[in-house]
Formats: sequence, C-alpha cells, structure tokens
Amino acid sequence: MCYDERHFDTAKELVDFIESNESESFRTAGKFEATTVGRGLHIFRGQSDSTWEIVPAVFRNLTAPPHPLSDFAAQLPGIYEKTTDKHQWLQSQLHAELWSVSEFLNTADKLGITTPINYFQTIKAIDSNIYGDKEENSQQDFPPIAIIEGIALAQHHGIPTRLIDWTESPLIACFFAAYGASNLVSDGKRENSANIAIFCFNVVTLSRSNKIVQVEAARHRNNFLRQQKGLFTYIPTANSYFIKNGSWPSLEDIICEENSSGSLKKYTLPSSQADELLRILFDYDITKHHLMPTLDNIAHSHRYIKKLWPQF
Repeated sequence: MCYDERHFDTAKELVDFIESNESESFRTAGKFEATTVGRGLHIFRGQSDSTWEIVPAVFRNLTAPPHPLSDFAAQLPGIYEKTTDKHQWLQSQLHAELWSVSEFLNTADKLGITTPINYFQTIKAIDSNIYGDKEENSQQDFPPIAIIEGIALAQHHGIPTRLIDWTESPLIACFFAAYGASNLVSDGKRENSANIAIFCFNVVTLSRSNKIVQVEAARHRNNFLRQQKGLFTYIPTANSYFIKNGSWPSLEDIICEENSSGSLKKYTLPSSQADELLRILFDYDITKHHLMPTLDNIAHSHRYIKKLWPQF
C-alpha cells in the first residue's frame, strides 16, 4: 500500500481534524508564494467507497459490461480478454473516447449552445487524433493538451473521460465522498459501501512526477470548475502502460512505481455518517446547488434540505 491511511468514526471528528492545526495537509501554506498551487500544498478527492482505487471513469469495467461509454459512443471496444489484440482494442477505445467528446461539442454547436472553449480549435485537434496517425495515438502523450479543456468540459457534464477530478478544498472533497453514499441519492443508485474516503495528494510530489500530469482548465470559462475549485490529473503514459500490462493504471500504481510513498493520504469515515457530514457542510454553503449551480439544482434545493433534515 503506497499511501498513509487514517480512520474517523464521526463526521464531526473528520471536520474538526480538517479545521485544526493537527494536520499540515489541510492548512493553507505559502500565502505569498507565486509557485504555490491554490490554497496550499495539497489537492483533494472524495470517493463514496473507500475500497475504490483512484482511476478515471473511462478506465472502469475493462473486463465486464457495461462499457463506461456505452451511452455516449456508437462504436465501442469489446470486452477485453487475455487473448485480445491489445493494439487493436486500444485503437477502438481511443476512437470511442474522442468520438464521445467530439459528438458532445458538435451537438452543442448545432443547437446553438455556447461552450466555454475554443470550439473550432478543439474540434480540429480531436478530428486529427481520430483520423490521424493511429499508431501515434498509442504513444505516451495522450490526450494532447489542445483537447484537454474540451475533455474537462465534457466530463463535467457527465461524459466519462480519462481525467481525474480533484479540488483545492478538503471540505468540497468531503461533499463528493458523502453525497453518493447519502440518503440524497435514491436506493438504486446509492453506493452501498462500508466507508467513504477523502484522498489528499501532495502537489510538490506531483510536480516532480514524470507520469502524473496536473491540468488546470480555465475556471472563468467553466462555472462548475470554478465553484468546485477544481483541477484535474491524468496519466499521459496510460496507453503504453496498457500495452505493457493489459490493464489501465490507477494513481496508486503510478505512485508505487515512482516510489512516492507518503505523497498520498487517505482518510476514511463510515458511510452511515454521510448524511451528517452533508449537514455540517451545509453551513459552509457546500451543497449540490452551490457546487453545481444550474437552475434545475436550484429548483430542487428545498428537496435537498428536506432530505437532510426530514424531521422539520
């Protein structure tokens, strides 16, 4: 295991720990240093099941249906098996990833919906990768920087990509960990986990990594990203890792590979505390409608409150 882990029994204990001086991981550092990223020297991620590895959505379900892009791409790679031709399967996977983002942007343009990116430049870059040198796409640097912002936008609207979401705020990470395991989610979609997890990643170690890249899409053009204090990481060598190992890399795999133990910390909390954690976060204006301020979420803000405080 290439990370440090600590368990908390109650939501209050976790939030008190975040707000205390006990852990430097959560404290704002280098207030006047131009090289400091965001609020401090760490970025954070919440997951509704502590047993999950840190892998992007599009890398899941490699050997079993449904494919993550089954609702977004017309042509999908088949189920990957040991006898599958890795190179051929990978080309189908890359086509599905790129096509999903391209279709998202093209449909928005056809409907006259403005997207906060350079549309023509992004589409041109995507098309050159879909129809260009397929062998080149299998090499280390994928996806190219020119299409990262388009991929980030697609991800924030529900399309699985190979970007991993992070936030500069540990409390926002707590929200995303708690929400999927809470009573705000219907029984059929709620994560049935024993514990939720908040990950804390040292950005100094990240900046020295040769295999994990941090990406900050422009927040002034992405409202969700701005409200969530969001940024992304991805593994540009994921394709070559797949060809070598027949599996996609998790963030933990790369950290172990680079001998960066201690750069990642994991804080866990019983899933039964998810609702209580969301009630505490409500007083910080950390809710679904604050972090994803759409008119639909705002319209349902009263329902959000009623589910957290059913006794009123």
